[in-house]
Amino acid sequence: MFADGTYGADWNGVAGNVRGIIFGDPRQLLAQTVGVVANVAFVFPAAFFFFRLVDRVFGNRVSAQSEEAGLDKTEMGAEAYPPG
Repeated sequence: MFADGTYGADWNGVAGNVRGIIFGDPRQLLAQTVGVVANVAFVFPAAFFFFRLVDRVFGNRVSAQSEEAGLDKTEMGAEAYPPG
């Protein structure tokens, strides 16, 4: 957004200096938006199916008794927020 054209000439295959949207060139913002969309398009489904697989194989939930008592006491042996 804030690139003013003072750098980037011939870096990473870019012809000319890089200018951001504030300095009149929206291509840099578009390139970064494409990167974010590509990242989300891959990472969300990959993580979703990974955690579904983990849930099917190992299970993701604790027992109802542990949930009721609180995981701090069940896992660590002490309450994290004692009353008082």
